[in-house]
Amino acid sequence: MKKEVEQEEIQEIEEWQLFEFALNDFITEMDALSESLPLMMGLVNGRLKSSEKKVESFVKKQKHKDEDGEKFFFIREDDIGEFNKLQRERNSAFAAYKILPRTFVVSLVSQYDAFLGDLIRNMHQVRPELFHSVDRQLPFNQIMEFDDLDDVKEMILEKEVESVLRESHFEQLKILERKISVISKVGFTLTSNLPILSTFIEVTERRNLFVHTNGVISKQYIENCRKHKVIGCDKLKVGERLNVNPEYFDIAYKAIFEMGIKIGHILWRKFVPDSREIADKDLNNICFDLIQNDHFDLAITLLDFATNTIKKHANDHIRKVFVINMALAHYLSGEKERVKDVLKKEDWSIGDTFKLAVSVLNEEYNASAAMMKKLGKDHDEVDKTAYRDWPLFRNFRETDLFKETYQEIFEEEFVYKEPEEKIYVKFLKDMQNKKEPNQYQNE
Repeated sequence: MKKEVEQEEIQEIEEWQLFEFALNDFITEMDALSESLPLMMGLVNGRLKSSEKKVESFVKKQKHKDEDGEKFFFIREDDIGEFNKLQRERNSAFAAYKILPRTFVVSLVSQYDAFLGDLIRNMHQVRPELFHSVDRQLPFNQIMEFDDLDDVKEMILEKEVESVLRESHFEQLKILERKISVISKVGFTLTSNLPILSTFIEVTERRNLFVHTNGVISKQYIENCRKHKVIGCDKLKVGERLNVNPEYFDIAYKAIFEMGIKIGHILWRKFVPDSREIADKDLNNICFDLIQNDHFDLAITLLDFATNTIKKHANDHIRKVFVINMALAHYLSGEKERVKDVLKKEDWSIGDTFKLAVSVLNEEYNASAAMMKKLGKDHDEVDKTAYRDWPLFRNFRETDLFKETYQEIFEEEFVYKEPEEKIYVKFLKDMQNKKEPNQYQNE
C-alpha cells in the first residue's frame, strides 16, 4: 500500500518578502517587454520590406515609354485591384512599424502602475495603521454585505489603490511621501534630488498621448512637461505627432526601471526596516544582473542610489560590495579614470576578496594572480563559477596569466566562451549606429 503524501506545511510569507516578490515580478515584466520588442520589430520590419519590394516590382512592370522615349506609368484596369491590395499591405506594415513601439511604451507604464498598486497594498498590509489615514466612506448597506471586518478593509484598500492610480504620476509620488511620513512621523520627499523625475514624467505623459490622442501633442502634455522642466519640450507644438524610436524606448525603459527599483526599495526599507540586510543583498543582485547584461549606465545610477542616497546599510561589507560594483560598472563601460576615483575613497584592507577585486579593476594582474593562489580552490565565495561567470574577471579572463593561474589552482584548463550579447542590446546598438532621430522625434 502506498504511503499517503503528507500535506505540505503552508509557510507564512514574511513581510519583507511582499516587497521582494513585487520587485522581482516588476523586473521580470520589464525585461520581458525590453526583450520582446526587438523580436516583434524584426518580424514587422521583415513584413514591411517584403511588401515594399512587391510594390516596387509591380510598379516596375507598369513603366512604359511613349513614341518619343518619354517614360510614363500606366496601370491597366484589370491590375488596379492588385495594386490597391499591395498598397494596403505596405501601408498596414508601415502602420504596424510605427504603432508597435508606442504600445510597448504604454505597456512599460502599465507595468509600473501595476507594480505601484502592489506596493500600496503591501504598505497597508505590513502597517495597518495606515488605514487610519485613508479617507474612504462606504454606505452602511454595503458594509452589511461583508462577513467580517477584513473584507471591509480589503474593499477600502482596493478603492484606495484605484484612487491613487487615477492621479497623475507626480501626484502619486506625493501621496507616497505622505504615507511614509505617517509611519516615520517626519517629513519625507521622493521628488527632491531625483534627476530622472523629468524624464519619467515625460514618458508617462507621452503614454497618455498614445492612449488618448494616438500620439498627437496636446496643450496639457506641453504644460506638464514645462512644469517638470523636461528638456526639449519647448521645441514641440500642439498638433504634432510623437513616435517611439529604439533610442527613445531605451530611455523610457531605463526611466521606468530606475523609478520602480528606487521606489520599491525605499518603501521596503521604510516599512520593514528590520530586513535591511536582505534588502541590501536584493539591491546588489539587481545591480549585478544589470552589469552582467551590459546595462552599465543604469547599474551606475542604481549603485549611486545604493551608496549615496541610502545612508544606512546592514554592515560595511555590503556597502563595500556596492562600491566595488560601482567601480566595475565604470570599468566595463570604459571609464577607467572614474574607477580610480571610486576606489581610492575606501579602505580595502578588510578582506582578500576585496583585494582581489581592486587589483583586477586596477589591472594589476600580477597581484591578482597572487591573490587567486592565496584564495585557493576551496574558497567559499570566489570559486570556479565566480572566475567563469563574474563580470569582474571579464577582461582578466582573456589573459594568458589568468588561464595559467586558473590551471595551477584547479588543475584543469580554463575553457570559457563569453555569453552572446542580448538581442535587445544588439538591436539598440544597430539602430543607434543608423543615427535614429532623438527622443522627441515627431511627424
